[in-house]
Amino acid sequence: MDSLAELPKVWVVDVSALSEADVRRCEAVIAPAESEQMRRFWFDLDRDAYRAAHALARLALSSFEPTVPPPKWVFELTSYGRPEIATGYGFPPLRFNISHTRGMVAVIVTRDLDCGVDVESIERCRNLNHLAHTILAPTELATLSATPDFERTLLFSRYWTLKEAYSKALGLGMSMSFERIAFELQEGSARLLDHTDNWLFEQWSPAPNYVVATALRDSESVQLIRHWGIPDEPHS
Repeated sequence: MDSLAELPKVWVVDVSALSEADVRRCEAVIAPAESEQMRRFWFDLDRDAYRAAHALARLALSSFEPTVPPPKWVFELTSYGRPEIATGYGFPPLRFNISHTRGMVAVIVTRDLDCGVDVESIERCRNLNHLAHTILAPTELATLSATPDFERTLLFSRYWTLKEAYSKALGLGMSMSFERIAFELQEGSARLLDHTDNWLFEQWSPAPNYVVATALRDSESVQLIRHWGIPDEPHS
């Protein structure tokens, strides 16, 4: 990857910070099927996150390929339900992944590299702690049990988002047996234990009470560029 423009990128958006103009822009670029799906959510916060995430994906993809306007992207689902760009566009393949939770959304885009992203509310992970024994590997459970109570929710959320991002990068979604993979946490990153494949994992807090994790198959010692907010309108 010789050009900065071709490096993998991740965008994170605070949904509550979007202006009315931003919301109208999001409405204008999502597909009719996405609008219909958005309206099926019961709560406004969930609808807002879904709209922002799917609009962000389209705008981010067009920042890589300005010849395709954001509303014109066509996606197809894999057997595990992961959306991928439909074939036939005539340029080198793009890969992307979407994640949204109440209040925060994230999208990662790469040029033909396996990629995954997950953003979660730490408060939501507090409610998932009872699932620790079905999600965490033995070494992770041992680390969690040795951690002071007030730090456990953050620790659990770090493991959870890393596993989600990794599984999504592999295209497996929730079908992966999370308890069979183990991470060693590092400052702002992590290492996958007992695996020989090269992966780049990054993790950070985009805002208080949120955690983002990204997973990239690191075949070329890639660098991930982080962006905050919705991309500018692309120009072909």
